[in-house]
Amino acid sequence: MVLEEKVPVLNYALGRPPEIAPLIEAVHGYGGKVLGTIALARHALRSEQLGADAVIVTGYEAASHSGNVGALVLVPQVAEAVKVPCIGAGGYADGRGLAAALALGAEGISMGSRLAATQDAEVADAVKQTWVNATEEDTIIDPAFDGINCRVLRNKAAEDLLKKKAFPFFDAISAGLYMKRNLNLSWGQLIRTANNMRRQPMGISGQWGLGSAMRFAVGGRLFERATVGGDPETGILMIGQTAGRIHDIPTVAEVIERTVKEAEEILGKINKQFDS
Repeated sequence: MVLEEKVPVLNYALGRPPEIAPLIEAVHGYGGKVLGTIALARHALRSEQLGADAVIVTGYEAASHSGNVGALVLVPQVAEAVKVPCIGAGGYADGRGLAAALALGAEGISMGSRLAATQDAEVADAVKQTWVNATEEDTIIDPAFDGINCRVLRNKAAEDLLKKKAFPFFDAISAGLYMKRNLNLSWGQLIRTANNMRRQPMGISGQWGLGSAMRFAVGGRLFERATVGGDPETGILMIGQTAGRIHDIPTVAEVIERTVKEAEEILGKINKQFDS
């Protein structure tokens, strides 16, 4: 569908080279650009080798999936290692973050949680308000939520999954049936899909096991409940530590404009300090 619609900018994550290389080539064939989201320096190098036009460098602070290295170290590490532009992600919500990312060697920033908490975002008001109310300490990162390290809001649903780390068997069976029904899969298709997930290597935290695939099934349903269903209380909401920097629900245009303005003012002030 991406190729048929000639999507101008494609962002991929957690992709395997045999699958990603021909996709990048096809997107470039119609003049599109490809961004590779990575959380490890070696994956940035691999993305560049595969032909990515830029890499989104995801620090430990980010919502959802990340590695174990914070942006302060990871961004300059990657920026020095690759020749393609680097975009900082994880912990960025304002002009201070943009100025810091530029100083670290990035060409710009990606703001997930900040842009999700805007008037333009197509999520429930209750979800947006959750991002505003949360602090930088209200997150948990753990493989329990979907099989690999994932940062989410600390709530009862997340705490319950942490307690079921060992083997969420019955929850996984229920979630699997839910996925089968929603995706209109046959039993054979469901089994093959689960087996492919189990075998797929996940570079951030090692090899998928059966338990990881089951956690992915459980987490997927709870993620949908929070973001699509608008229930951040009993669902699981991906949220970054940058929530502590989110205090309002403006438009996307307002976020971009004030972020750039603030960064320009900060960088101008720093330049004056060095000049003096």
